[in-house]
Amino acid sequence: MRWERAQAIMIAVFILLDAFLGWRLFAGQATAVAPLPASGLVTVGNVNVAGSSVRFEGVLPPAPSRLPTLTVQLEHPDAARIAASLLGPGAQAQNQGAIATYTGASGWLQAANGALLFHRSGGGGSRPLPTTAQARAAADQFLARMALVPADLVFDRVTLVTGTLAVEYYQRYQGQPVFNGRCEVKVDGQGVQSATCIWADALGPADSPRPILAPAEALQDLADARGASAGDPLLVQGVVLGYVAATYEANAAWPTVPAWRVELSDGSLYYVNAYTGTLVPGPV
Repeated sequence: MRWERAQAIMIAVFILLDAFLGWRLFAGQATAVAPLPASGLVTVGNVNVAGSSVRFEGVLPPAPSRLPTLTVQLEHPDAARIAASLLGPGAQAQNQGAIATYTGASGWLQAANGALLFHRSGGGGSRPLPTTAQARAAADQFLARMALVPADLVFDRVTLVTGTLAVEYYQRYQGQPVFNGRCEVKVDGQGVQSATCIWADALGPADSPRPILAPAEALQDLADARGASAGDPLLVQGVVLGYVAATYEANAAWPTVPAWRVELSDGSLYYVNAYTGTLVPGPV
């Protein structure tokens, strides 16, 4: 009787152990194949971005917790002085209302509503395009001839535009970019071909600071607005926080809003309102 009782106990123990191990194996398999929740954080490169519809290999910039809107107005540069520096002292001036045009042997300069347009005389020739570093150096020297101090403009990026390298700069206010104030200098094999510059004079905050969206949230808002998905993700090249306004008046102050500027891998730029997450038009 004792052996039969011991045998029954051992059989019961083995059955319980087998059931327990079988449950652990099933639970482990279920955990291995369970999908990530749609609203979870997915690691992308060195950052965490909500969802899987964004690809960004880099580190997102830090963001202040709050920022105010900013009031700016167009600053009208000394076009006559700049024309003398770029075109020589013999440049001819012609005024047509609010538009002033200066013509010299090396090209022409036009000033209108605070913007400056420069274009070199002659074609681009057959010389190959310079390197990115050479184009940046030529653009820096060109801006120096316009007597712009480093605090006025900050180097932004270089892009290929219709057979030229476009070297872009933006203004900044208290460390934050003001995207409406900018210069684009196009460089080809002959040097600086043309330039477009506009200055935004920052007058100061327009209202009290408000909370700012985190950059990861702004990226997800942009991905949602463009219909990006895991199969067709948003390919992000860079993210910068600054101020932007879509439209402005030539002779009046106008407000800007904090916005995350997102550069995609194809070079296109999008601006996400850092208060609301909605898309806003960029400078034109």
